[in-house]
Amino acid sequence: MMDVVILCGGRGTRLFPATATLPKLLVPIGPRTMLELLIAHLEGQGIQRVILCAGYRASEIISFLTERSVEPVRELGDGDLGAVVRGPRGRPVEVVAADTGLDVPTGARIHRISPYLRSQECMVVYGDVLGDVAVDRLLHHHRWRCKSVTVTTAKARSPFGHVIVGEQGQVRAFQEKPVLTDPVNIGFMVLDRTVVADELNPHSGQLEEDLLRRLAVDGQLSAFEHDGHFEKMDTLADRERLEGLWKQGELDWLTAPVSDLATTL
Repeated sequence: MMDVVILCGGRGTRLFPATATLPKLLVPIGPRTMLELLIAHLEGQGIQRVILCAGYRASEIISFLTERSVEPVRELGDGDLGAVVRGPRGRPVEVVAADTGLDVPTGARIHRISPYLRSQECMVVYGDVLGDVAVDRLLHHHRWRCKSVTVTTAKARSPFGHVIVGEQGQVRAFQEKPVLTDPVNIGFMVLDRTVVADELNPHSGQLEEDLLRRLAVDGQLSAFEHDGHFEKMDTLADRERLEGLWKQGELDWLTAPVSDLATTL
């Protein structure tokens, strides 16, 4: 069974004031927090173990898990905690919450939690991105491509109107927020355990600026194309949009049935 690492240590400044007293992972969308929505999807994909790379207001996450654990919590040292929660289908999910520090790059955060990893591969998820990524197909793709890391990509719309300009400054066309030609990284990355052990250390930088760039140059980075749903919660506008989708019942894909291959992870 593959471990899932959720990156959730950032300050969430673009979500202020929602993050004035809460980490982004505990900001609610409808009746559920981002953490609960992520666990709902992961539980539905057969995931049984999640590790949180907490940082900003880590104590709030630890308190949240302590209150909801269906088994006695375990103190793991250095302020880390182990709990067991239940997703919407009632399946137990083990959650390890590790305080990886304030303003620490994501590569160093993953190195910090590496002693908790048990599986040969782990999936790294952004704590502010929701998506109905098929974990079984992602893992199959990763193993088939035989690369060190696989990132999940998706098509996205530009937040701006695009202007097509011809000679002498003449506007030839205007496209309102078109779909971008190049895909975007939405997280849901599969990392071989050897990469975590050999390439990450306490001084590692941001994954995208450090490890992933190096692996791309070395030909050890593959992409898994996701053509389903995905939503981000990076700003207050994003949160308002997600609230609207929740009220309209358009986030039900987060609790879709378990895929046929999920038990083989």
